[in-house]
Amino acid sequence: MDFLCIQNLQEKNQSNVAYQKIMYSMWWIVSFVTEVSESNYEEECDRFTSELTSALQESPYDFRKCEEDRDGERLSLRYVFKWCPIDGPLYGPPYPDHWELAELELLSEIYPDSDPSDIYDI
Repeated sequence: MDFLCIQNLQEKNQSNVAYQKIMYSMWWIVSFVTEVSESNYEEECDRFTSELTSALQESPYDFRKCEEDRDGERLSLRYVFKWCPIDGPLYGPPYPDHWELAELELLSEIYPDSDPSDIYDI
């Protein structure tokens, strides 16, 4: 067996491992971001946070807010949720138009040293 053949097998195995990791992962992170006007910044952030959290509660994935960033111009919210891709596609609830989906990633990729129960009140 030549080197290229072995390398191709290793790459296929790595791809298969990555596929298995994604398809059978249960813990995910999703982040949303929105622009917030400078007037009444804190009030708008509170209202937008409440609005998005309420919209996400309508889904079967049990979203929990785990991080919030208010920088004076934008508001970014990160939620942890349970979903196993092997069980079927992710059907997100409709969320308010002013929010932009910024990230969808495995929990272990964002918080590699965290136990899900530390973030997700199990």
